[in-house]
Amino acid sequence: MQIRRLLAVRLELSFLIAAGLMTWPLSRSIAGPYTLSADFKNRVEFQSKATLESFNGKAKGIAAEFEVDPAHLSRSRGTVTVDLRSLDTGIEMRNKHMRNNHLQTDSFPNAVFALDSVSGSDSMTPSGPTSITVHGTMTIHGASRLLSAAATLLPVAGKAEGAVRLQTEFPLKMTDYGIPRPEFLFLKLAEEVKIVVDLTVVPQPE
Repeated sequence: MQIRRLLAVRLELSFLIAAGLMTWPLSRSIAGPYTLSADFKNRVEFQSKATLESFNGKAKGIAAEFEVDPAHLSRSRGTVTVDLRSLDTGIEMRNKHMRNNHLQTDSFPNAVFALDSVSGSDSMTPSGPTSITVHGTMTIHGASRLLSAAATLLPVAGKAEGAVRLQTEFPLKMTDYGIPRPEFLFLKLAEEVKIVVDLTVVPQPE
C-alpha cells in the first residue's frame, strides 16, 4: 500500500510539473509591476577620481518602477528617477556648487533612466545571479542619451516575497549632457565619473 501511495504521489507531482502548475517561487508572484522597497538599502552614487581630488556623491531621493516577468526578461520596462537635489558629496559648499552651478537642479531636478529592453538572458535564475544588459535612455540636465550597461539580477530572500536586487555600474561623461566640468580649487571633478546603482524592488500588491 505504501509503495502504491508513493507512486501515486510521484505521478501527481509529475503531472503538475508538466502542466506548469509548479514553478520556482519567484515566477509565482513576480510577473507584473515592481516598485522600490524601503526595507532594503538602495544606493545610487557617482564616483569621481580626478588627479588632485577623489570623492563620491550619494543621492537619497530615489524612485523606481518596473514591469517585469522573470520568465521573459526581454519584456521588462521601467524607470529609475534620482532627485539630484538630494545629492550629498560630504561637503555642503561642494553640494551647493554641484547643484546650483553645474547640475542646475532648479531647472533640472531629476536624472531619469528609462529602461527600454533587456538582453543577455531571457529568464531569471531562481537561486543565484543572472547576468543581463539593460538598454534605455538616460536623461540628465535636459539632455537624453542612449545607454547600455551590464547588470546583475539577484533574488532576495527574507523581508519581502519576490524581492529582486539590481546591481550595475557604468561610466558617464558630464559633458555629454551639457554639464560644465567644475575645476575650481575645492571641486576637481573627473571628466568621466562612474555611476554605481544597487536597488531592491518588490512586487506591488494587487
